[in-house]
Amino acid sequence: GDTSAQLARDLFKERCRKYLGSYLLKLQGDVDAIVFTGGIGEGDAEMRQLILEGLQEHFQIGIDEGKNKNATSSSSTIMEIQ
Repeated sequence: GDTSAQLARDLFKERCRKYLGSYLLKLQGDVDAIVFTGGIGEGDAEMRQLILEGLQEHFQIGIDEGKNKNATSSSSTIMEIQ
C-alpha cells in the first residue's frame, strides 16, 4: 500500500507497544485482560495481533487468534450497563 499509510500504522503500533509495555511493567505483569476499544477494537484484527506480538514470551500473555479474527462491534458486547 501507500508508504505514508504504512508508516502511520507502524508508528501507531510502536506507540501502543511502548505504552502497553510500560503498563505491564508497572503492574508487574499481573494483568487479567487487554481490551482494545474504538476503531481497533471494532475492526482491525491485524493491528491487535501486531501490538500483542511477542508478549507471550515475556509476559505469558496470549491472543486467541480465532476470537481476534472474528471480533466485530456487534459480537463483542460483553455487558450492558444501565
